Amino acid sequence: MGTSLLPQPIPQIIAPQPPRLLDQVAQAARQRGASEPTTTQLVSWARAYILFHGKRHPRHLRLSDATRFLEHVVRTEKQPLPALESARSALELLYGTVLGIDLGELPRPQPPRLLDQMSQVLRVRHYSPRTEACYLHWVRQFILFHGKRHPRELGAAEVEQFLTHLAVKGHVSASTQNQALNALVFLYQQVLEIDLGRFDAVRARRPKRLPVVLAPDGEIKHGTLGNETDSYPADTYGLMLSIDRRDVINDDLGAITTVPQKLGCGSGLKINDVFWTTFLNIAAFFTRWKSSSTRSGNWLSQRAG
Repeated sequence: MGTSLLPQPIPQIIAPQPPRLLDQVAQAARQRGASEPTTTQLVSWARAYILFHGKRHPRHLRLSDATRFLEHVVRTEKQPLPALESARSALELLYGTVLGIDLGELPRPQPPRLLDQMSQVLRVRHYSPRTEACYLHWVRQFILFHGKRHPRELGAAEVEQFLTHLAVKGHVSASTQNQALNALVFLYQQVLEIDLGRFDAVRARRPKRLPVVLAPDGEIKHGTLGNETDSYPADTYGLMLSIDRRDVINDDLGAITTVPQKLGCGSGLKINDVFWTTFLNIAAFFTRWKSSSTRSGNWLSQRAG
């Protein structure tokens, strides 16, 4: 058979594809002697930079774009300072070594102060302005108490010391100590995202308040539930009230309405409702008190009659 005269097909020569940009970043990091964890971290920051700018090629970005990214890093990272240094190193490697572009000196934006971060979290969670001011006050006192050390360097032991100091040296009430405790728990759990674990502190003592009762002769006396013969709900809620002579003026029952309001709207309405249900809807109560108070001129029996 003769040799074919048809032209032979020319084999196509496929040019090798250049490595992807992130692969070039990884290669440049290894050439600098970076360890594998560091290399992975640098590539991760370069990827985050590209995604932050909508997948635009870094060659089309400028120093102002890099600055906006670094500002975003310090605002959003849990540990802003180490994250900022790592992100700056990734951008210097990307532009200086891989792309050969001189962006100039990359900035070091200052991260927001801790109290500013806490204020922002409180507002995002819709805490009231009074609660925000209270929490910021106690966190500030906590930092000053420990010599202005950052709370991230402190832990449960330092929280115990501060709360114990408030109770023993500061002689604060139990409710005030609870405010400080709630503020610190919010700081560590919601802002720093650190679990304090279990801790014990000396707790402030709650004052024992005896209920104030009105005797048949019109005299205001302190008593306990054991002294009462009526087991009405008003007796139990009465433990939460503190009524003195200034609250009962000219035989005015308004004291029973205004005093519960100091406990808050919900508690005030509940106590007010229980009081009026007891004193206006239970005829036996007035019958028993009327016979014993007619001689003494008790204002309550007179008004009920």
